[in-house]
Amino acid sequence: MAMPFSRTLRALEAESAHGPLWALLLVSIFLAAWAAWLLIVEVSVYETSKVARLETGRSGHVVQAPVSGQVAASHLGLDRVVGIGEILVELNSSSERLALNVERARHDAREKESTTLLSEISAQEKALQGERQTASAALNEAKSQAEAAVPASRFAEDELARVQSLRKMGMITEVDFLRRRAEAERNRSNERSAALAVNRVGAEMHTRQGDRLARIERLRHELKVMEGQRATSAAEMKRLEFELGRRSVASPIAGKVGQLAVLRPGGFVNAGDVLATVVPQGELHAVAEFTAARALGRIRTGQRARLRLEGFPWGQYGSLPATVGQVASEGRNGVVRVELVVSRDSPLAAQLQSGLGASADVEVEQVSPAVLLMRAVGRLAGTEPGALRAAK
Repeated sequence: MAMPFSRTLRALEAESAHGPLWALLLVSIFLAAWAAWLLIVEVSVYETSKVARLETGRSGHVVQAPVSGQVAASHLGLDRVVGIGEILVELNSSSERLALNVERARHDAREKESTTLLSEISAQEKALQGERQTASAALNEAKSQAEAAVPASRFAEDELARVQSLRKMGMITEVDFLRRRAEAERNRSNERSAALAVNRVGAEMHTRQGDRLARIERLRHELKVMEGQRATSAAEMKRLEFELGRRSVASPIAGKVGQLAVLRPGGFVNAGDVLATVVPQGELHAVAEFTAARALGRIRTGQRARLRLEGFPWGQYGSLPATVGQVASEGRNGVVRVELVVSRDSPLAAQLQSGLGASADVEVEQVSPAVLLMRAVGRLAGTEPGALRAAK
């Protein structure tokens, strides 16, 4: 019985000697694999922003009440698609319309009066031209008569002188002398009358033309005053039309109504009150704000990113792939604006809408775990500020 038992003990001792070798081998393999993972495998390093949101190509436009007034009608509705210039809210404009109608009536009356004045001025100018022609003809006739009276008067004077000589010689009777003297006096009177007629015709011509010119000048002055009143009336009409237009609040852009105020006919709004927000329709992109110290020089165009949408649990819906589109060149208030191009291939794409909040992760580099370990040691030693979050 001694021989078999001794062999059994030796067998057990041989087996117990091989056990540590297998354990050491397994530990070596694990350490080699861990070292290979630590030095060779690369993991992605992300910069994270908790402040991100979805936007369209342009931000929403806030529609405000340009003037204070009573609401006459509201055409607002959530998610309603509106076109540029489409009326959204109408304010009561009865007083402005009444004032505009009164001013238009006044303007039309002044326009008619101006037309009447223009016609009268034209008629007066034509009458003046006719009077000038008539007066010129009468003056020429008077001058002709005056010129014709001069030779007859001179002939009568010469004849009277000859008769006086004959009278002294006693060759003619006293009656003939008196007749010839009367005839000479009549001719002189005719000459004076003709000269006076020329002066009279000239004076009358100047008087009539002066009166006509004065009347024309007065009419032109009235026309100028009327034109000034018409210009003032036209400016007032434009002002009233502008004020009337401000009481019809139109959409400045085409898009969809994202927010609106509760407006009922008869309600009152003040100038500057926000009536609605119109969000332009277009391609959605994400806007995130990163710390300037961690983003500048690290986040660049074309880098991969992912979004985790608020209201859509990451464990259930996953993340939304994206790509860095634009990065601000400078920070503002310690943050940098980064725009991300959202992928439309994700199942979440159908749920996207402007204004949706999210958090954003941007892949800034891929390094080995050993590098991350050294960075962690450096942070603990106080040689490297900041913190990075890494994921495979």
